[in-house]
Amino acid sequence: MGRKLNDDTKKISIKIFDYLSSSKNPRSTKEIHEYLRRHFDEKIEYSKVYQTLKHLKRKRFIYQENRGRTSYWGIIEGVDREQVLEEMNLS
Repeated sequence: MGRKLNDDTKKISIKIFDYLSSSKNPRSTKEIHEYLRRHFDEKIEYSKVYQTLKHLKRKRFIYQENRGRTSYWGIIEGVDREQVLEEMNLS
């Protein structure tokens, strides 16, 4: 059985999904972290962002591309915001 997500992690998941949805190209973990720091929470830790990305990947909402030592993340075709909200019990 997996861990229960806290409300902050659920909110971060939606913000990440929305950001990736608005991007035509996959974004790096660093770009996503900087976006969240600038627009939502300047104290959010990189590790929290990465763990949230890994969670979204496990749920098959996003995919990960490794380019050298950098991970890039994108939305899996056919996944929409409503599915993510439903999974996170936020709908």
